[in-house]
Formats: sequence, C-alpha cells, structure tokens
Amino acid sequence: MGAGRAAAQASHASNAFWHKYGKRAEAQAWASSTKQGFGTAIVLGATLDQIKEKCAAAIEQKFPTDTVIDPDYAIAFSSELLPFMRSQSEIASGNAKIEQSEKDPTKYILHREEITCAYIFGEKEALQPILGDLPLYS
Repeated sequence: MGAGRAAAQASHASNAFWHKYGKRAEAQAWASSTKQGFGTAIVLGATLDQIKEKCAAAIEQKFPTDTVIDPDYAIAFSSELLPFMRSQSEIASGNAKIEQSEKDPTKYILHREEITCAYIFGEKEALQPILGDLPLYS
C-alpha cells in the first residue's frame, strides 16, 4: 500500500472511530487533549492476519476497536496473471469484479471489498501488551 493510500485508510479509521465512539467520555477527553480537537494517534504496520488477531485481543479486553473495510479497493495487476484469477462468475458472486485498464491494456484492475486497517483505542501503556510487537508504519 502506497503512502497516499495508507494515509487515506488511516483517515477512514479515524473517522470510523469517531462515528462509532465519539460521544463517549474517554473519546471526548482524548479529543480535547489538543487545541485542534484530536489526541495522539500512532499508526502501526500489520498484516491482515495480525490485524484480525490484535482486534480480537482488544475486543476480549474491552478496548473500542473495529476493522475498516474499503468497499471498492482497487488492485492493479498484469495481464499475465489473468489466467490464474478465479472465473469472472466466481469473482462477481464474491462482490468483486475485474476490468481492463483504460490507460494500459496490459493491466487489469480487481475491485473488491478489503479490510485495509483497524483502530484500537486506549491508553498507550494499556495497549502495549497487545500491540507492542508491531512496528511503526513506514
């Protein structure tokens, strides 16, 4: 995931958190900790399996958490890979589609729902046992 896409997905996570938990006292306190109305956010790198694992652990410990699902995540790939893709009917039944790139006929674009990131809200020290092994996103 490139830097621009990652920034957009992190923004989606922040907005999803605020939409779901913004009226809670701890969220309000976090927001008021800075003049511009946002607290500290730390962005970590993780695989999809790690996201699922960390969110499950956070839920178990009652931290506000959720995954962010991009409803139309686009992935470009070379036409050489097209024969290895599932059939169009299988893809269509799974809320995904493949189209040929208008800009480059040797490329195709897979559109599908995709978990792109997650948020876990809490005090840094309290989250350390769950998230401490993940690197900062770079």
